[in-house]
Amino acid sequence: MKIVHDTQAPEGVAYYTTLVIFHGLGFHSGVFRRLLPFVRKNKCRLVFVNRPGYPDVAPHGDADIAQLRVAQGSTLEAQQAMTTFMRDRAYEFNSLLAKFIVDERPPPSSLVPVFWSLGGLWLTALLAYAHTFPVHPVDVAPYIRRVVAYDVPTRVLGFTPPQDLSNPLDDPDLAPADRISHFPVWVSGYYLHDVEGSFENHPRLANPPPTLEKIAPEVAPTISSLDAAAPDAADGLVFSALLLGGARALKNAALYPAEKTGWGQVEWRNVFCDHSAWEMQLGAAEIEKELKAAAAEGKQTRTVVTVRWNGANHFAHWDDPEHTLRGLLEDGRKDVDFLHKDVDFSFPQYFAQAHL
Repeated sequence: MKIVHDTQAPEGVAYYTTLVIFHGLGFHSGVFRRLLPFVRKNKCRLVFVNRPGYPDVAPHGDADIAQLRVAQGSTLEAQQAMTTFMRDRAYEFNSLLAKFIVDERPPPSSLVPVFWSLGGLWLTALLAYAHTFPVHPVDVAPYIRRVVAYDVPTRVLGFTPPQDLSNPLDDPDLAPADRISHFPVWVSGYYLHDVEGSFENHPRLANPPPTLEKIAPEVAPTISSLDAAAPDAADGLVFSALLLGGARALKNAALYPAEKTGWGQVEWRNVFCDHSAWEMQLGAAEIEKELKAAAAEGKQTRTVVTVRWNGANHFAHWDDPEHTLRGLLEDGRKDVDFLHKDVDFSFPQYFAQAHL
């Protein structure tokens, strides 16, 4: 993995927040670029990280791919292969943060790693294993204010969804070769849910249209790398391992730290966008359900704060970047209202504007 963009420290500010943003499946850090015009106003710093196989970063080597192929199953060997692969990825990310701290000297308790969508798997891996990593050349934990799971799907968080809910990437009615082409519109649509009750395969709203339907064809390659999500690519293999329950052990280790010191006391901020597809909604609901059950049983968990972004979809950083940046920087625990909060869904004005 590699830092591919850094806005640098804001001038004349002694203490500032740095968001270290980690992308999702098939979409690289270019998808966050609409946040950049609001950096100066918010006196913050943005750092974008690309994973292997995405622009400017070499793909995973044969040994890593072989390990992911072993992870394609529900056996103990498969689960161990998945957790070992992700432990190594967490070590890489921790090392990236350590180098950044040594080189850039950010203030203590000022780094907020943000993990979007599939990137949430790197969040649970980091929280699960970071306490086992060397603290040389620097102990990273004192520099972390919190980590943010930004609209992370339920399977990435280690939960098994009901069988009657479908995602194009595992839809049995779609040929495997066609699934990735259906994914962008599905994942960038706007949906209405009863987030206090059950979840269903609700149809997309006609207005607003899916984010990626509004983007010009020449813009798509500047934000996406769908080849990196192909079934035989590393991220594709990671996703298929998730379908077999490969994330559960990471979630458990992240949620139930042995000690609430160092990494064990780092807050997990769980942000969900209430107009995203069902898989992201259900992820937040399942975490809340588990936390309530743990509290009833007297189990000690990591501090988890759930924040609802009202009116936002999975691509809030593209459709409403100003509110997204403010929401990610928010130190309080309040929900955030986006453009479509309490808005008639024929509302077209914002989407008529030209995209960057």
